[in-house]
Amino acid sequence: METRQHKDEFEAILSSNIVAIISADLDGRITRWSAGAEKLFGYSSESAMDINLQALVPPSQQCELQTVLEKLKRKRSIPSLTTQRMKKNGDIFAAEFSVFPVLDDDGKEVLGLVSITSDISNRRQSEEKLAEFSKRIETILDTVLDGIVTVNSGGIIETFNPAAERMFQYRAHEVIGCNVNVLMPEPYHSEHDGYLRNYALTGKAKVIGIGREVAGRRKDGSVFPMSLAVAELSKGENPSFVGVIADITEAKEREAELEDQYKLVKVANDNLTASIDRLKEMQQQLVESEKMASLGGLVAGLAHEINTPIGIGVTASSHLSAISTALEAALHNNTLRRSELDNAIEDINKTSALIFRNLERAAKLISSFKKVAVDQATDELREINVVDYLQEVVLSLQPELKKHHATVDISAEGRFFLTLNPGAFYQIISNLVLNACLHGYAVKGGVIAIAVCQKNNRTIITVTDKGAGIAPEHLGKVFDPFFTTRRAKGGTGLGLNIVYNIVTQAMHGTISVESEIGKGSCFTISLPSAPTPPPKAQD
Repeated sequence: METRQHKDEFEAILSSNIVAIISADLDGRITRWSAGAEKLFGYSSESAMDINLQALVPPSQQCELQTVLEKLKRKRSIPSLTTQRMKKNGDIFAAEFSVFPVLDDDGKEVLGLVSITSDISNRRQSEEKLAEFSKRIETILDTVLDGIVTVNSGGIIETFNPAAERMFQYRAHEVIGCNVNVLMPEPYHSEHDGYLRNYALTGKAKVIGIGREVAGRRKDGSVFPMSLAVAELSKGENPSFVGVIADITEAKEREAELEDQYKLVKVANDNLTASIDRLKEMQQQLVESEKMASLGGLVAGLAHEINTPIGIGVTASSHLSAISTALEAALHNNTLRRSELDNAIEDINKTSALIFRNLERAAKLISSFKKVAVDQATDELREINVVDYLQEVVLSLQPELKKHHATVDISAEGRFFLTLNPGAFYQIISNLVLNACLHGYAVKGGVIAIAVCQKNNRTIITVTDKGAGIAPEHLGKVFDPFFTTRRAKGGTGLGLNIVYNIVTQAMHGTISVESEIGKGSCFTISLPSAPTPPPKAQD
């Protein structure tokens, strides 16, 4: 019964297709062939009876098969052997092979063998992939610049990568198995285990899953700043954790340097702002000084210019007084003759006309000065007729023009109006005209041409002279503050800079200059135009 039961059990095993079960004699001839063997190797049960075990072994493993058969003859089993086997179609696969000797009833003689073979190709591939992945992870851990430390739920260090070794100055074997707080200074050293217990009980993290800046302690006891990010590797009753650590000493030093530099730059910026404010104040004072100097020069020149017609008027009025006295005496003495009366009347008429002309000339000069002086003293905007105002400016500059033997020719292609600060406009034109007198016609006089036209809704004013011209190396600097070629003669170098600032900033225009040595200079001003008003109705 026992033999029959064993036989039934063996037959049941043979019918399994999970593994290949094969019986053979000691020469390798197959005697039993399971369903699993048929599925694995591709031979049917009938055809398997005609082959030897050698047909299932690749040529490279034939010696191995002979060694196995020799061991079986000596009653030795091989519980497990990782090897290769070959299918009927010639495919070779990774296999796990076990073989046992079959003994007679007395257990003295080996009658044959039973082998169990399973295909482990998939498992081998998985193992190889896992090994490759593990190798990659190990390579990453060995080469990454950040320190990586893993600890268990009790805070005991389990792994310690080379970067962590360099960072903390410990070798891995010195800290593995130690509490991770060995890497921490106070107060973290004492508090760390409490963090883990608190996380285990409440799930609330102070570092885990958050990351922050903390301090680390090296083997020599020195403390350094580091960035720590902690993540949970596994959950459950015994979780484990991984910490990624970066030494931020250099970053902190750079941060401190940047903070110091920022403070220095802020101080420098504050000083620069104060200097700019002072320069603006000085600039305004210089502009006012230049304006007052211009107005003072205008007053002095006007006083000289008015003195002539006033003097003539005083002399003529004295002459009239003398004629009147003579006539009164002759009339009182009854000696007045008709011819004397006629001559006196003629003389009185001529003298009166002379007085009228000179007083009228003085009145015009005073009126022009009044307009210009008022415009210089106020910053209010008003609309001006450009050509009319240019004539007023030129009239006020007559004393200077006479001194330099210069004349001004004004031409315009129509009537033009601008809404601006007339005083500022006066300063522009007077500076350009006087600049032409001082630099262009310093040796001999000439004509200064002022032309007005309109292009693309802009009023264009050119001031041109045929004088000495500007040297090429000076042409790009004429609008710079304090640049002058007449410093030895009292020049400040502010005139054209003030003109440039008024045109570009106050009037939102542009100014440029063209010049050639010996042929003169031309300054071109472009200003936004105001609409031209309709002509006034005739009375």
